[in-house]
Amino acid sequence: MKSLGLYRKKSKESYSKSSIKRVEFEILLYAYDYDYFSTGDIIKNIPCSLSTVKSSLSNLVDDGYLKIIRERAHYRPRLYSVNRTGKSVIRKFYESINY
Repeated sequence: MKSLGLYRKKSKESYSKSSIKRVEFEILLYAYDYDYFSTGDIIKNIPCSLSTVKSSLSNLVDDGYLKIIRERAHYRPRLYSVNRTGKSVIRKFYESINY
């Protein structure tokens, strides 16, 4: 139980410092270890609505935390990758919980 409390406290500190929302932080946290991901990957792994995912991805791209590496075309989904700025936010979070 202590570890869940620590996670919640430190994650709130991290996303508050970065001025991003909780869902956006969770998307960055999920995507941190992947070279690229799609909207479908996020929907399968993070419990939130499609509209929340789309708006969060848009905000993260606009704020420079994510970059689009392939645009959507025909039956191929848009692919995203975490930028250096996004990786920095998650790296600082991991350092803060590594007590």
